[in-house]
Amino acid sequence: MGAPIIIAGHSQGALHAAHLLMDFFDGKTLQSKLVASYTIGYALNPNDFTSLTACNQPDETGCMCSWRTYKQGYVPLDIKNENFDAIVTNPLTWKASKPVADQIANKGGNPKDLIHLFRA
Repeated sequence: MGAPIIIAGHSQGALHAAHLLMDFFDGKTLQSKLVASYTIGYALNPNDFTSLTACNQPDETGCMCSWRTYKQGYVPLDIKNENFDAIVTNPLTWKASKPVADQIANKGGNPKDLIHLFRA
């Protein structure tokens, strides 16, 4: 009956992925094939979707996992100008209700650990 589908894109690719989700998956038969979408670095407006929602569990399927990364406390200008709360599922917490993860949850992703590589 067809293979499961994963949609993935980053930045501009996430914008294209969002259009695919809206046009071909959201509320359509193909939605049942969606494992998950990983639309990273682009804001997904929940009001653009009628059936698809944010992932809330690591084993959940048919949902959207989306996030943007920036330093805690800093809000980029494009986000300040958004008039919606973007869909956010942090893959470290797997909770849309907990978009921020403690630094310890991201082992190996701390740039402070790598700073010595860039010093002369």
